[in-house]
Amino acid sequence: SVEVLLLAGDIYIEMEKPDSAVLFYTRAENIDDKPLVLRKLGKGLAVAGKYNEAVKIIKKAIKKDEKDAYSLLALADVYLKADSLKQAEMTIISAKDINKKIPDGFVALGDLYFAQRIYELARMNYEEALKLDENLIEARIKLATAYYKLANAEPDQDLSNELFSRSLKEWNTVTKEDSKNATAFFEQGKIF
Repeated sequence: SVEVLLLAGDIYIEMEKPDSAVLFYTRAENIDDKPLVLRKLGKGLAVAGKYNEAVKIIKKAIKKDEKDAYSLLALADVYLKADSLKQAEMTIISAKDINKKIPDGFVALGDLYFAQRIYELARMNYEEALKLDENLIEARIKLATAYYKLANAEPDQDLSNELFSRSLKEWNTVTKEDSKNATAFFEQGKIF
């Protein structure tokens, strides 16, 4: 079953064993090479550090459906992991042009700016993503971190305190959604 093989691959990604994940994703691709399977295989290869192979696989998914924003975003994710930031940015913008109603494009741009340490632009994109889907925990975590970084860099004490408060509010939301997230509790303590 393709679904079972994909689930096994996802579990190995969570366990930080990308080589095992790639094996399961490859087995799923041998059964059905639909874009979802190719995206997962490409992302697994990228996590394993095999960026050129990952790009080839995801481009194969894009050829199958050129109007699929998710495949373009997967390609952008590989470019981010490979530290090809300009290519990632162009790919994300292309994906956003295809579908402006999914939060994934805003999250991807936020991740790009976060990687470049441009925290104000990262903040804006994460906020837009959360307007579209407030259940995006990873985006909320990065938004809270962006607020924290902006607060530390802000010379105006009042604005700095406001940014710390916003960071604290986001971390508090994370702890409500995921009560076992130790990082959220640690970060709240750090702000206090």
